[in-house]
Amino acid sequence: MRPYAFACLLALASFTLVAGACNFKLGDDTEGEMGNLRFSYTGSGCFFGCALDKKVLEGGKVSVNVSGDTQGGFTAVIDDGSPATVSTQTETCTCNSGNSSSTHSRIVQAGVSCESGETKTCSMNVEITAANEGFSKLKVLDGKGAVVDQVDIAARPAARLDLAVTANDVAVEPKDGVYTVRVHANGKLAVKAFDADGDELFWSRDGLTFTYDDQRVVEGGGDALSSANYEAFTPLVSGDATVEVATAGGGAHAAVRFHVTP
Repeated sequence: MRPYAFACLLALASFTLVAGACNFKLGDDTEGEMGNLRFSYTGSGCFFGCALDKKVLEGGKVSVNVSGDTQGGFTAVIDDGSPATVSTQTETCTCNSGNSSSTHSRIVQAGVSCESGETKTCSMNVEITAANEGFSKLKVLDGKGAVVDQVDIAARPAARLDLAVTANDVAVEPKDGVYTVRVHANGKLAVKAFDADGDELFWSRDGLTFTYDDQRVVEGGGDALSSANYEAFTPLVSGDATVEVATAGGGAHAAVRFHVTP
């Protein structure tokens, strides 16, 4: 478990870290099989990273951050014929310097060398499409094609979707299966996906579809962050509307009925 620290967030915003106060990482991650790199999900409620202990929702895309003691030049691959594929990958590098009281980091291009007295570290962000159910081996290769580290990515279909509604950040409890919300409330429809064993699945927005039967009454989309695990919606006028939620690959689905009041 890697603790959160508000002080470090302020420091990260300026890329300056105070040694002793921020000598840890935020969020959670998973060590690779060879112990050389660390892997974590990003997005969908994992802004600072989540460990890969959850399976991925079949049919969606997820982002995996790869970090470790590296100077870059790596490539992420998944063998042909695997259930998942690598969609895109980017590498971000920093040049770091400092002393016993503080350190400073600046972002540089992957192929740029650091100045004297600086050390270079890089991380990767790999977008993975989990098209089918099963296990895939995410491998990170060096410039010579040798495996630096690897980790399993597992995908499963959802058997159940659990929904929760908030309006202006206050939980809305349904009455007779209907959620009553006011016009122009800041609405959020949170979704949790579970497999047939009851284990919660990690999902991205690409893994679920949201269908609104009347967007004159309730409009979907909103301004939800890519890292959020909810669908934003806005009640526009008084009336009734239904939102259908389904997995991208079919199978599990659920519905929310809204009653909008002035």
